[in-house]
Amino acid sequence: MKVTNSPILVCIDTNFFNQKMFDFSSISFQSLIKIIKEKSIKLIMVDIVEHEIREQIRKKIEVANKELSTVLNTPNCRFIKNEVKYLFKDHISKILEGFDDFLKETDAVSVSSSDVHAKEILTLYFNTTPPFGHKEIKKHEFPDAYICLSLKDYSQKNKERIYLVSKDKGIKQFCESNNQFLQQIKTLDELLDLVNKRQENYQFVVDYINKNLDKIKSEISDKVMDQSYILISDHADSDIDEVSARQVEIEEINIIYLDESTAEINITFKVNLLVEFSYAPDEATFYDSEDKRYYYMDHTQSSFEIDKTIPVYLELDLEDNDNIDIININVEEIEDTIEYYEPYDY
Repeated sequence: MKVTNSPILVCIDTNFFNQKMFDFSSISFQSLIKIIKEKSIKLIMVDIVEHEIREQIRKKIEVANKELSTVLNTPNCRFIKNEVKYLFKDHISKILEGFDDFLKETDAVSVSSSDVHAKEILTLYFNTTPPFGHKEIKKHEFPDAYICLSLKDYSQKNKERIYLVSKDKGIKQFCESNNQFLQQIKTLDELLDLVNKRQENYQFVVDYINKNLDKIKSEISDKVMDQSYILISDHADSDIDEVSARQVEIEEINIIYLDESTAEINITFKVNLLVEFSYAPDEATFYDSEDKRYYYMDHTQSSFEIDKTIPVYLELDLEDNDNIDIININVEEIEDTIEYYEPYDY
């Protein structure tokens, strides 16, 4: 990757790690690691964020352990209890190791919150200044305040603005009030796209995507229609007959990695689906008290529309600008459950 500017300072909020289920092998995390190694981003890790991430991992482990124990204590699973618990325990340790490896691999700069004075926090608190809200103070707002002030202090000392990846409303308002030091970015993909805009071939890739949107949309439509779906409905004995994509619109495009030979893009599509289904109407349904079950004598057809949001990963080969190849189109797992309840007039 040809870097045209010095690396930007970035801090990522705990919620993003949680949202990604601490999967450091995910496409977005791997793109971040590559860009950090190429010196376009310098990752900042506030000690409170690191502590929160470790706590979140532990909590998820506790919940998963509890749920696993419930299942393994059922009669049909007791004979594999010890073996499964051993495998699960090994998997858990890998999650914690994965976070440690991520910190080492990214050479994250540790920032201490100990330099933030309690007086500063209390001033924000009593004045209900962001990240504290105007209504009931939430517990997470205190660590958020320490994180924001720690980053502001680091930015002042290093004379560089920090990009803070967070969707938190209070953090966003704090950044807006201190925009010479901090800038809020909603998602990691948005941040990666911002970094890649500095590359000379960024606009070339954007133009290619726009010219080939119909081809990409067609691929998405095919994948959506090939998917098997389960219908949850208030109609008796309902089943899906056919699903077709009526309209495919782009909600967001982010180029998450870019160099002279490769482009990786995350695209979020909103797809309008026409769902055709059959069901047993009330007049064709009866209950047999002896068999203790319902019988359906006839079925009728109906349809409805529903919107689904579908994330897509696209990889381009840029070796030959006159003949760009789409190496990979990967549609993340589409939710297979469709819910439909007949609207009633009250």
